[in-house]
Amino acid sequence: MAETPLVLKAAQIEAAPFDFRHPLDDNAAIRLFALSHLTGMTNTSVSLAHLAPGHCSYPKHRHHAADEWIYLLSGSATLEMDDASHSLGPGDFAAFPAGGPAHKLTNTGEATLIYLMGGNRAAVEVADFPEQASRLTIVNTGPMPQAEVSPLDAHAPFDYFARDKDDG
Repeated sequence: MAETPLVLKAAQIEAAPFDFRHPLDDNAAIRLFALSHLTGMTNTSVSLAHLAPGHCSYPKHRHHAADEWIYLLSGSATLEMDDASHSLGPGDFAAFPAGGPAHKLTNTGEATLIYLMGGNRAAVEVADFPEQASRLTIVNTGPMPQAEVSPLDAHAPFDYFARDKDDG
């Protein structure tokens, strides 16, 4: 059995692309090089990302459990965070704390946008996609993540202790 490498050379990284098109947005198409996955890391996620001009990485979304970040290496982009818009370029960093603003990164330049992205890998992550009125739930406890998408309006507040309150 091959040993999981702890050091990746550039040629190894370039030989392992993962092209991802988000099922909730046809314009969300990204080429990822899953550095943390390739090295066997399970508590954090780090990827090198290539994003073609005019595309977004993911639909606008908000995380409930995981922190996320991006660091631009080359190219130019527009970052939407809730109702604000930010122009980004090489050397710019953006953080998306759990429970923070909904965000979306779009390549607004003429060349491929190249950046690092990552965050912690929560055992259970919930992400809302406000423009698609959808919620994604991911369970990261097994060898492969298990994911479900549901309509946002299918979820309602639930008072876990309601019975205790009624019992007096």
